[in-house]
Amino acid sequence: MCGPAARNGDVECGLIEWTVMFASLRSIPARGTLGRCGIGTALLLHLGWAGCGLPAGDARSPERETLLAELDEEQITLREFEAYLATEPDSGQVPPRKSRFRDFVVEKMLLRQAQVDGISVADEELEEQMGNLQIEAGDAEFSERLRRFLTFQKLLKVKVQDQVEVTSSDVRDFYGSQHAQFRVGDSGRVLEILVDDRARAREIRGMLAPGDVRQFQEVARLHSEGLTAETGGVLGTFERGQLPGEFEKVIMSLEPGEISDVFRSRHGYHLFMVEEWIRRHHKSLYHVQEGIFSTLIAQQENAAVDSYIDGLLAGASLRIYDRELDFRESDDHVSSTN
Repeated sequence: MCGPAARNGDVECGLIEWTVMFASLRSIPARGTLGRCGIGTALLLHLGWAGCGLPAGDARSPERETLLAELDEEQITLREFEAYLATEPDSGQVPPRKSRFRDFVVEKMLLRQAQVDGISVADEELEEQMGNLQIEAGDAEFSERLRRFLTFQKLLKVKVQDQVEVTSSDVRDFYGSQHAQFRVGDSGRVLEILVDDRARAREIRGMLAPGDVRQFQEVARLHSEGLTAETGGVLGTFERGQLPGEFEKVIMSLEPGEISDVFRSRHGYHLFMVEEWIRRHHKSLYHVQEGIFSTLIAQQENAAVDSYIDGLLAGASLRIYDRELDFRESDDHVSSTN
């Protein structure tokens, strides 16, 4: 379950959805939108390029290294932190070292807490997720990153599940307070036929009867060369302003059931029909409640993860010796949270 106390109906949200998000970590930073699995997203937001993994360590004595910090008497060296940074995917964006050092410390604490709680990811679970992501089993580096990410996910799910509860009343309140965002402007359901020859397009138009949607769709299946042919030429439902200008000028001028003249674009020769016009309206609660529920679950899970991680940091004995990496509010060069 994505939400452990869903009073208005359980919403399934398995590991596969979270690992789909993880797949993007190989190439892009996982920041931004909240999905149905707030815990997974919140973790990515906390860890930036999360799942990069911690280095295996160095055989040389920490005393010979530049000491950056001590976490509950565990020494953190510059070499260790630089090794962590080196595993980040090349996204073209360089996050501040201070925020990355916080990510590094948080990952250490999460892995340690998972060990204390006996939370781990079995080889069978890892192999299943690798298969879902279509990753070769021999990719050891990515496999280890995925194992860590799934471990974080399991830990956070256990730690915050009792703090997440969305009721039907919460959904109704959100719908009422955010009513404007569910407004839909005038929109039309558009069908198309696309061919690469003008004469052929004119011939097809001569076959079509205005207002006969079923015939238009059948002809589209048989003769259209566009990507919409398999769906009977259904291009989609569009509001004014959502289509490219050249298309909108033609489509928005059509009456329901009317067939356009042959229209040329860089893709070929088009015939359009507007199946129906839908007047501006507000989406009903029935049609948007699942999306609202997922949003509220994600918000609560993100807040719970924030609180849990802040608690871990507050409860740790953390001494940071490099002022430029000290991510805490205190400006002391050397300080302790205990």
